[in-house]
Amino acid sequence: MRDLLSGENSTAVDRVHRFIRADGKILWVEGNPSIVLGADGEVAGIVNVFRDVTRRRLAEIAQVNGEARYRAIAERTADIIAMSDNDGRIIFTSPSTRWSWPGDSRKPRPAERNPRGNQPAR
Repeated sequence: MRDLLSGENSTAVDRVHRFIRADGKILWVEGNPSIVLGADGEVAGIVNVFRDVTRRRLAEIAQVNGEARYRAIAERTADIIAMSDNDGRIIFTSPSTRWSWPGDSRKPRPAERNPRGNQPAR
């Protein structure tokens, strides 16, 4: 609010706040305060409309946690995990790809693999 009142941020910006209700549940609200100026140009007040965004915020948190969990699995598995885009370009490979060829000290890229076997293409 200080930045809004000081004029540092005169545009309306959505702000998310977390409250703990009397029953212990968490409530997420979003508001976008706006300054109301009086006839003399001085601040006469602030208008703020709040929206309950608890469901959206909990979904965002779940998505972040899910991505972190997937990343942890992909980075620690001995299996090879690869992801490609719609054009077939490899956009992610798990670190286990560098262990794909016993005795091979280089770090193979998925594009170097022979599609008929697990030996590096020559």
